Amino acid sequence: MQTNQESQSNKKGVCIVATNNNTILVGQIMQPEVRSTKTGKTVAKARMVVKTYGDADDMWVSVNMWENLADNFNFSFPEGSKTVRAMVTGRLQEEKWTGKDGNERKEIVITADQVAICLDYQTVGGITYQASGKDDNSYANKTEMVKDVLGAVERPAEPVARNDYGENEAPF
Repeated sequence: MQTNQESQSNKKGVCIVATNNNTILVGQIMQPEVRSTKTGKTVAKARMVVKTYGDADDMWVSVNMWENLADNFNFSFPEGSKTVRAMVTGRLQEEKWTGKDGNERKEIVITADQVAICLDYQTVGGITYQASGKDDNSYANKTEMVKDVLGAVERPAEPVARNDYGENEAPF
């Protein structure tokens, strides 16, 4: 009997392999440089700084995005911004090469599976969001924020089930 993985491998000719290399990084990401491969696939590369303890220990990584993710991130990058705070999920690796000067170089790279723009320090629709602890532009009540940002209207709660049961009816 074939397992589901074996049947998928045989149908598509591709073997699906599980990996435990899954990383989530949150930091400031710069505007991506977008290119196309010879086969027409879109690839975007952006630098990202992840803040650590103390300024001297900041970690710089390169973020590689492919195809739809590259196009969508490039299109979604805020106009006029140099960086945006983002959460990147993907596979982490270290790339090594020898530079033109003969010195060995290395770079930490994350191949992104997902990129999500964080709204804790962003301006959306004229509203500036800041991290908690800074009350000058933040909402005290999240319901008020949702009403303002999404134009939501508060309605009274509606009953989930009916309550007009007959004498011989069970309420379930």
